[in-house]
Amino acid sequence: MDKSLIISEDGSHTIWEPSINEHYHSIHGAIEESEFVYIQNGLSKIPQKDIYVFELGFGTGLNAFLSIIYGIEQNVRIYYETIELYPISKDVWSNLNYGNYKESNYRLFFENLHASEWDTEKFIKISENFYFKKHHSDFLNFNMENNYDVFYFDSFSPDKVPHLWNIEVFKNIYPKLNNNGILTTYCSKGIVKEALRQAGFSVKRIKGLNYKKHIINAVKVQH
Repeated sequence: MDKSLIISEDGSHTIWEPSINEHYHSIHGAIEESEFVYIQNGLSKIPQKDIYVFELGFGTGLNAFLSIIYGIEQNVRIYYETIELYPISKDVWSNLNYGNYKESNYRLFFENLHASEWDTEKFIKISENFYFKKHHSDFLNFNMENNYDVFYFDSFSPDKVPHLWNIEVFKNIYPKLNNNGILTTYCSKGIVKEALRQAGFSVKRIKGLNYKKHIINAVKVQH
């Protein structure tokens, strides 16, 4: 069975993934969710003008696209790395309606995220404020080369991919975050919070958006 494009409640697309029976984004609002979890409660909390981001789960490219817009609007420079084991096809991403969000000239940025080459040695310039690398790889076998200010943890849910939500994964992420760096994620399950704490993070539960009770910020606190 093929992936299906679904219109979420805010008018933006999400994708239904039949192999695990789960959506890529909230059906209550794909853009609203990504904006809230990863921009408002991640990227915008970093005060410096050069920001390093790592994303687990490139997926539709929505988080990266919203990060480009943030960089332009706030005049900050973003170095963005993302990883994806199962990239979506052009037939799918070319039909996503995110490029219609805000300014019409942002559409080209969205297309360039997907059309850009995988596994490049150097960052690719997508805009004046946004430099991009995407890795076609399994995160469990991947070595992060840089240190990051924000980590977007946007994998499918622990019920579907529990091997990505355990203490060993979080322990590998922790040393790659700069001091006061933030791991932000939509999932606030107790097992996730406990695994993050055991990995060394200071975990903060944040009131969620719409139908979502809570999300999580996990911070690397300088000792």
